Amino acid sequence: MSAGGLPSLANELNLLANALARLEEALAAIGDDPRNTVLRDGAIKRFEFTYEMAVRCLRSRLRQGAHPDAGRYGYRTTIRFSADVGLLDDPVAWIAYTNSRQNTSHGYNEPVAVSVAAGIPQFASDARRLLNRLRTETGTDL
Repeated sequence: MSAGGLPSLANELNLLANALARLEEALAAIGDDPRNTVLRDGAIKRFEFTYEMAVRCLRSRLRQGAHPDAGRYGYRTTIRFSADVGLLDDPVAWIAYTNSRQNTSHGYNEPVAVSVAAGIPQFASDARRLLNRLRTETGTDL
């Protein structure tokens, strides 16, 4: 824990790395059977917690810089400021991930599940890029 009882960015990056590894594992399993709804729904759940960890890492990194109040920012504000400081290459894609994440929290809907699942591979790639960038930038390469 860092000052103020907040987890350190290094700890959060480890949590993101673990979440991302679980997501990539789910994507590999789906590759074997893309019509398996149990695997798809598991990947969506893993997308949800990986997305949340990615945003947590962004907020922590912003707090270290010119945005000490980043912990209070909503998703879109976090994404906008993260893009402004060069943490994210494509804020439009991250807003789409935010929309997907929010859509998954409103109950089960088959067309939404199919749509969210279709975007998970690109999200995983972008989340991996973010993790690598944050590790390099903060000197927490593992």
